[in-house]
Amino acid sequence: MEIATVWWNGMNECPYLRPWIVVCGDILLMVDHYITLSFDGAPVKYKAYRLDMSTVPAVWVEVKKLENYALFIGSDVRSPAFSCVSPGRWSGRSNCLYYGYYYQPWILHGLGDEADAVWDPDNDPDLVFKRNWYIRLQPFWVYPSMFYAGQ
Repeated sequence: MEIATVWWNGMNECPYLRPWIVVCGDILLMVDHYITLSFDGAPVKYKAYRLDMSTVPAVWVEVKKLENYALFIGSDVRSPAFSCVSPGRWSGRSNCLYYGYYYQPWILHGLGDEADAVWDPDNDPDLVFKRNWYIRLQPFWVYPSMFYAGQ
């Protein structure tokens, strides 16, 4: 099935660099990132857009808060992005994006305006926060046991 959408609406540049799609509850999200030039906050910021099909054509509308959801992505485009409801059950944070990378396993990002508040300045400043097609697959697996209490 095809859905006609407005990709960008009258802006000088396309706001989406390398977006990916993720299902979050009953919402279809498109998530993208942009690099900031700030030296005192998050070096990359992620924004989520939901597909609003109440108009024809459908439009992508920025989501300011994911409420009780967190998103997970890996650095390899072949690793599917997914969402998690109620991340507080395993001491996770809502309205955040967890970026899985091979040598610094979980890098926490705030979404949208909360990016700087969530960013940990001890993260490796040289990390490249994008999704690529690597020669060797960078697996992105989450084992439920890692979230169990008392383990």
